[in-house]
Amino acid sequence: MSGRMTDKEKLLAMLNGINNQLECLELALEASFSEQRVRMKREEQIKVANVVTKLTNMEAKWNNKQVTDGRVLSPQSANTLKLKMGY
Repeated sequence: MSGRMTDKEKLLAMLNGINNQLECLELALEASFSEQRVRMKREEQIKVANVVTKLTNMEAKWNNKQVTDGRVLSPQSANTLKLKMGY
C-alpha cells in the first residue's frame, strides 16, 4: 500500500508542476496580450489621424472650388442662397 502512496505522491507532484507551468504561461500570455493591445491601439490612432488629415485636405479643396464672386461659400450658405432665390 505504501507503493501506491508513492505513486499518488508522484502524480500529485507532477500535477503541481503542470499547474505551476500553466500559471507562468498565463502570466506570460497576459503580458504579451497587454503589449499587443497597446500596439494595436497606437496603430489605430495613427490610422484615424491619417483619415482626419485626408478629410481636412478634401474639405479644403472642396471649399476652394466653392468660390463665387470672391467669396468662399460653405455648403450650408450655398443651399441658403438657392432657397432664397426660390422665394
